[in-house]
Amino acid sequence: MGKEYCLCQFKFHEKTRFIIWFSDDVDGVLIYNGKIIQFTTISEVDNYSTTQNIDIELDNFPIYDFDEIRHWANFPKAEFDHSTFLNVWNMFTDLSNSFGNWKQFTKADIRLNIMYQKLFHGNNLPSITPEGKHFIPIWNGAELRKIAKHFKVGLRYLQIIF
Repeated sequence: MGKEYCLCQFKFHEKTRFIIWFSDDVDGVLIYNGKIIQFTTISEVDNYSTTQNIDIELDNFPIYDFDEIRHWANFPKAEFDHSTFLNVWNMFTDLSNSFGNWKQFTKADIRLNIMYQKLFHGNNLPSITPEGKHFIPIWNGAELRKIAKHFKVGLRYLQIIF
């Protein structure tokens, strides 16, 4: 099976851009000259994907609001959308994969695996959660600070490549 491509929207530093994420043996994003390939319109993505012979859905795409994540990381609270945070965490990991593994992020990613698993199970995916069950994670202050710090590291790397 070859790469599967997905359009994603990034909001970062009050700019909105489209990027192309891919799923493969190792997931990642399309890059060029050490930066994420970015588009300002879906039309640009369409033109690029046509010239590169990339099959990509242009109508339904996830939105990553990194400005919102930065705000949360500066003022962490236990109330947050687990799905959004899991998606952001996964995207930071995929960005790290694309850019040769961000050393500081990757080391923390391994150390924080227990919190990642808690976040993952807090999504209550039907394929994982037994019927009739629902897991609601309870986060303590130390965990929230560790997640906030981890996201801040991801945001610092994103600043360099975006």
